[in-house]
Amino acid sequence: MLKALSWWRHLRLAHRLGLGYGAVIALLIGLSMVMEFRLQALSDTTADALQRQYPKTALVHEITIELGVVARAMRNVLILAEQDAPVPPLDEIEAAQRRMEQALNRLVALAQDPESRALLDKILTVHSAYAVNQEDFKRLVGAQRMGAARNLLVVDINGYQEDYFRLLDQLNRLHGARMLVASQEVEARHAGARRLVYSAAAVAVLLSLGVTWMLTRSVLRSLGGEPDYAARIARRIAAGELD
Repeated sequence: MLKALSWWRHLRLAHRLGLGYGAVIALLIGLSMVMEFRLQALSDTTADALQRQYPKTALVHEITIELGVVARAMRNVLILAEQDAPVPPLDEIEAAQRRMEQALNRLVALAQDPESRALLDKILTVHSAYAVNQEDFKRLVGAQRMGAARNLLVVDINGYQEDYFRLLDQLNRLHGARMLVASQEVEARHAGARRLVYSAAAVAVLLSLGVTWMLTRSVLRSLGGEPDYAARIARRIAAGELD
């Protein structure tokens, strides 16, 4: 320690300034690299939540909505038939069915984890049976066999709809829980990055003040100290040594 102090005192002023503020700059660069690493981790976590977790949840909601559209449309067809009103075309059912299948295919492509795959396998089984019954329902309605269509809806289709909604609800809860975990992780990483920024700023300020204090003391000691040096100069000026 004494050797280090002796070495420091024998340095020229320019070298002391360079080493002192060079240490501050080096620390700031190091802190900047650490902050960059932490912010990159935050960005990766946010991207995971937005790119991998959220689309699955959105697709489950989309399938659920389209399934509800199909269910309501089939019931509306039978209600209108009972009231002797003109039966609307089945275009709404077919369009909703296409959208539901497209969303389901995208969800199957995205969800590759074991828990999701297990639920999706059950959903695909129900979906296949449900699609067959939908086609039978549309065929019966097209043939004006409303009684047979009603029986098919009550006996078979309703059961598949309930299973479909139940499985979608389970899948939605699974991905909702994962979204919650991802959002909590994003929040935790954001808080950690914010604390790191504040800590880095505090360390930089303290180190700058410390280096400035050390250099000031070093310069004053080189000049003979203060206030002794100032008093000595004052006496020399009073004695007429104006040079």
